[in-house]
Amino acid sequence: MKQRLLVIATLLVGVLVFTGCAKYKENLVGMNYLERNNFGCELDTLISPTASAFYHTYVNTNSSNRLYMGQYRGIHAKVLLQFSNFPKTGTVDSVIVTLYKKQTVGSREGFPAPKVYNITGVWDESQITWETFETSGLLGEEIPTVEISSTDEAIYFTLPNPLVQSWFDTSAASPNHGILLAYEPPDTGFVIEMLTKDAPADTIGFNNLTLWVEQDSIKIYTAPIQQDVFIATTEQDTSIDRLIIANGSCLRTFFSFDFSFIPLNATVNRALLTLHPDSALSFPDHNNSFKLLGYLTKGGVESIPQVPFDSSQVAEGIVQNDSAVVNITKFVQLWASGKTPNQGLLLIGYNEKQDLLRRAFYRDASDALQGPRVEIFYSLPPY
Repeated sequence: MKQRLLVIATLLVGVLVFTGCAKYKENLVGMNYLERNNFGCELDTLISPTASAFYHTYVNTNSSNRLYMGQYRGIHAKVLLQFSNFPKTGTVDSVIVTLYKKQTVGSREGFPAPKVYNITGVWDESQITWETFETSGLLGEEIPTVEISSTDEAIYFTLPNPLVQSWFDTSAASPNHGILLAYEPPDTGFVIEMLTKDAPADTIGFNNLTLWVEQDSIKIYTAPIQQDVFIATTEQDTSIDRLIIANGSCLRTFFSFDFSFIPLNATVNRALLTLHPDSALSFPDHNNSFKLLGYLTKGGVESIPQVPFDSSQVAEGIVQNDSAVVNITKFVQLWASGKTPNQGLLLIGYNEKQDLLRRAFYRDASDALQGPRVEIFYSLPPY
């Protein structure tokens, strides 16, 4: 009798243990690349990256409805403008360029007019980047300007009459390729944000060029903008002990993780990448929301700074308070199952082509509380 009770008790314990392990929550992203029907105990593992680095590249920002110019905290931004719809005849009497400010990051008394340079050749606002402009040979001579005034709302300055005259005189030797606006070194201590020609209606005015032309009597024309775009770069030292992701000036972060410990017969239920921000390096501050995008890379750390990635699959994350979390479950499922080679993970800013926001994250993997890590929940089939 005692022996029979012992057998029954043993069986009950086995059933309870099996039930407890098999009690499995549905995959949070609704994916199961391994196509398993029976789940065993769920395991929870934390791992740190085997390699990490951030690097600088360049993007075209034509999709942005903002223009930025200035130098502040390692960011350098310039604006390219090209005006159109000039009168076909007449003599230019005077010219005023108006640049409306949406906001200013940093501060400097007066906000003087930027330096203005002639652009000597054709450029395309949908293609140009800082790198392509700097290597294009399109930068002409500095144009003498006279600042009229600078207010909290706008900057006003003149352009030489002969230059603008050449823009609507088709027989002139200097065709209209537009102008570059820049604040040159040393650091100006501010970045001015303005609206582009494609920005939605706003409470402030749109940038324009107003000219007075003599045609029998003086007439006023407002030349609309034909092309406008900002180009940006960064002076950020990539050897610092942080990982940085930046929009506009374009800093990206690469990670490599070793998931070979996950058995091939396992089902990855969830994988979360957690980063901890260093607010001291945020731009312009730590209050703006910052979204992240993650991509599978097609080359390892040795391919930096031209890391190719697969844009057909994306993981999203967001920086909130003192941490950033990116759900990379579908990536780890692909890697662990052997369906996709594990060549690393790339994080970029969600608005990389839109603004100048920047976030930095602690890099030291030896600090479990601050360093980047992936928490993986996976299950093995019951035996």
